[in-house]
Amino acid sequence: RTPLATAQGSTIPFPYGGAPRLINVDLDLARLYAKGLSPADVSAAINAENVILPAGSARLGSREYSVRLNSSPEVVQQLNDMPIKQVNGAMVYIRDVAYVRDGAGVQTNIVRQNGQHGTYMSVLKNGSASSLAVVNRVKALLAALKPALPSSLDIRLLVDQSLFVRASISGVIREAVIAACLTALMILLFLGSWRSTLIIATSIPLAVLCSIIGLSALGQTLNVMTLSGLALAVGILVDDATVTIENINLNMEQGKEILPAIVDGAAQIATPAFVSTISISIVFVPMFFLSGPAAALFRPLAMAVVFAVLASYVLSRTIVPTMAHYLLAADAHRLAAGAFQLHLRAPAGMRVEETELIAAGVERTIRRVIPPAELGLILDNIGINRNAINLATGGSATLNAADADLVVQLAPTRRTSTFEYVRRLRATLPTEFPGVTFFFLPADIMNQVLNLGLPAPIDVQVVGQDKTADYRVATRLAAELRRIPGAVDVRVQQVVNMPEFLFSVDRIRAQQVGLTQRQVASNLLISLSSSGQTAPNYWLNPQNGVSYSVAVRTPLSKINALDALTNTPVTAPGLAAPQLFGNLASATRTTSYAVVNHYNTQPVSDVYAAVDDRDLGGVASDVDRVVAKIGPSLPKGTHIVVRGQVASMRSSFVGLGFGVLFAMVLVYLLLVINFQSWLDPLVIVMALPGALCGIVWMLFVTQTTFNVPSLMGSIMSLGVATANSVLLITFADDLRREGRSALEAALEAGSVRLRPVCMTALAMIIGMMPMALGLGEGGEQNAPLGRAVIGGLLVAT
Repeated sequence: RTPLATAQGSTIPFPYGGAPRLINVDLDLARLYAKGLSPADVSAAINAENVILPAGSARLGSREYSVRLNSSPEVVQQLNDMPIKQVNGAMVYIRDVAYVRDGAGVQTNIVRQNGQHGTYMSVLKNGSASSLAVVNRVKALLAALKPALPSSLDIRLLVDQSLFVRASISGVIREAVIAACLTALMILLFLGSWRSTLIIATSIPLAVLCSIIGLSALGQTLNVMTLSGLALAVGILVDDATVTIENINLNMEQGKEILPAIVDGAAQIATPAFVSTISISIVFVPMFFLSGPAAALFRPLAMAVVFAVLASYVLSRTIVPTMAHYLLAADAHRLAAGAFQLHLRAPAGMRVEETELIAAGVERTIRRVIPPAELGLILDNIGINRNAINLATGGSATLNAADADLVVQLAPTRRTSTFEYVRRLRATLPTEFPGVTFFFLPADIMNQVLNLGLPAPIDVQVVGQDKTADYRVATRLAAELRRIPGAVDVRVQQVVNMPEFLFSVDRIRAQQVGLTQRQVASNLLISLSSSGQTAPNYWLNPQNGVSYSVAVRTPLSKINALDALTNTPVTAPGLAAPQLFGNLASATRTTSYAVVNHYNTQPVSDVYAAVDDRDLGGVASDVDRVVAKIGPSLPKGTHIVVRGQVASMRSSFVGLGFGVLFAMVLVYLLLVINFQSWLDPLVIVMALPGALCGIVWMLFVTQTTFNVPSLMGSIMSLGVATANSVLLITFADDLRREGRSALEAALEAGSVRLRPVCMTALAMIIGMMPMALGLGEGGEQNAPLGRAVIGGLLVAT
């Protein structure tokens, strides 16, 4: 871990699984009692005799000497010879009441990889670091470390999110290339000229390059979202160049020479093309009204499209006419991440070893449901790593030793979708493992971001000071949510039935024998949880310079019954003889909270729910109705708050709603200025209801939910439909100024502009096809966006 932690941009928690090296001082409670000692006495002796302290320096004559004491033994076994105290005139040593061994601590966290025990380390990237760069640095460090490690040590890279990022980027690039090729082929079929096709195809990479420069100037990087924006823009980029080339060809067909044809053809559409470009750019204004995680995800995408479209217009006024002069003269993409994460919760109080047995059974079920050819690996993380760093960076679903996370990676060549396997396991596991709770966590990056780090997209929080009343409300709420169609994995996060022994110390009796509550508790804590909880101590290995914890505790094997626990001796300074813990306290079996969660300092009970076979908005609306139904019966001081991806979605839709209204007004005013009329823009927007019908139809046919990506696609299709209408109405207005009647102008404009409008619409549709099909790893990320664009343009055109 230490060498890997030097990778720039990374944060590495302590390893999960395995058993960390620990110097154990195993207590013998019977010998302790016989010698009149307690666990606290042993802990105090270790802390007094095993110290790592400098003694300073001494200047003797002409020399200066560093002074060192034998404060810490050279070898672990020498700890056995440390004195504790004199009892009845005889010195009692550590070896008389305990045994010191160099071993491992009590394991609270077990890791299995494909059924084999091991350890794993998670590498987290810091906020501004590049995921790909961090992964590359870690891989380079691993390659350099392997030759120095024992040959028996098998180090594997199990989960690599950079593969998903690379696959997503490759998919986006592949979609862009396919779209560009199909668009070029369509233009070739329409225009019948490879030279015209070459001119249009050349403008695409130039516009993309200009967009990248603009993104870089604003501090944006090339990532999945910006590349998705560029892939999305491919269909639009050909718009300006296609209309320009088609109009130049039209002028050439009228008998004009090449140079006048280029000048006239470019000039005739300069204004309508500019209005179209600005209209398309304006429709992305709503993206900048987003807030929260959605803003960080979708604003870069919108910026990439806007920069590319603006660059395309500039190129259509400069590069395209120039190339035409030389070349035409002779012619006169819900994310299927390929992995899923399953969380199991055994009955409260289950030991980690028993939870491991359940996890092994779940593994066998997974291997039965998923064919070996389609299964990559299964990684189990069982129990809880009690290191503070790991607790801070770990997931919020794990609470105690009865919890386990299973990460299942599927083979890239699988034929069955990830979602289908999740549905099968969701139906199978509860019947095979009664009493165990199962739920699936988001494995893809986008849902994790939109969930705000929560383990489910819907989090209904019951907030109030009375935890018991809150939990009762949460239980009732969960029962109601399970009846909602599409709501799955509904559960109350908090565990309230954690079994415990409640020892009631007789304070009067303890005072009579000279003991305080703190002294009684400290002795019991040392015996059960080690002296590391009360008085941390370390042994410095002189051979490697590494410090290892020294822990005084009673071995687990010796506390196998309640009687063994009550036989813990308790002492205090000045106490003549130790007292047995059982003589001072009485035990009661009870239950308690495994953990108490707070939000904004208020105790909360969380009801989590996921969504399957239905859109999140529809399920959220039903959740609101359930909350409203329960609201009047809530205890005084208790209220309910809905958080998670639902809150992100609603804030995004509100922002988009204001943005859409603003964009509509802005586009309308732009058209009014361009046409010098309040009525002509109304004719243009008549295409928009048709586009809306097409969007709804396409989403319904493809069983696609209405979400932020599909809403973005809807906005884009409305912008392109408006741009095509501008081209048609502008030409009709020009004909009316020449004296044509409205009917004649409309018919001729429809006839002459049919080819460029069809070409631009088809270019956009063809450009969106790879994205809409959601092919490849991570391909379904923007599929709703592409489907909305295609549906809107099919009907609007």
